[in-house]
Amino acid sequence: MGVEPRFSSATVALLGQFSPEELTPQWFAERDLLSRRMTESAKVDTEDGKMRFVSDWLAFTAGPERISAETAQAPYVRVCDFVARTFHEHLCRSVLLEGFAIIRQSLYPLETEHAFDQITKAVVPFDEWTDEHTNERQAQVVIVQQQDDGVQVMLQLQGASSPPVIGITVAEGYHGYGKNGGADGNRDLIQVLGKRFDNTVRRADALIERVMSQNSLQRD
Repeated sequence: MGVEPRFSSATVALLGQFSPEELTPQWFAERDLLSRRMTESAKVDTEDGKMRFVSDWLAFTAGPERISAETAQAPYVRVCDFVARTFHEHLCRSVLLEGFAIIRQSLYPLETEHAFDQITKAVVPFDEWTDEHTNERQAQVVIVQQQDDGVQVMLQLQGASSPPVIGITVAEGYHGYGKNGGADGNRDLIQVLGKRFDNTVRRADALIERVMSQNSLQRD
């Protein structure tokens, strides 16, 4: 690819019905899901009825309908393991899960202000992608691929000019995997998450590399 990202992260997000006020750093430490060191150093924010905390490699956010765990430090699989253990061991019987998303984000520098437009013009015609949405005012392009198994893949490109950068987000969404309901449905969903995570991250990385290869082609 040639250009190293300024920022890169992986996120697991769960959709459902949650009680965010319960999911404090102490709650995780008491169940050996986080170390005491991480708990004691956590920076906590409870605005807007959400529970947010950042500690070491983990950024965690819990709201009434969405929970996410993000890391910008490899190995990225840690967020998957953290979420899977949390729900499989402690929350399967007390929450309703409706779906999940695996999200990969990267931020790359660009050589010129025009590079973003050049990249998006090359990327948008990708034959297998549909439902293009372009917002020129916000320098944003979103394209979506609907797969045969019901999985929706979103590619979002976000540009900024000062300094010139491109933000690339790849998200794979899985909905309805907890349709069996109850603890069994929740466990089914978490098992699918565990099985899909590594391959999803690899596919996302390949797509990000494909996008950034257009930047190299424009320079050649």
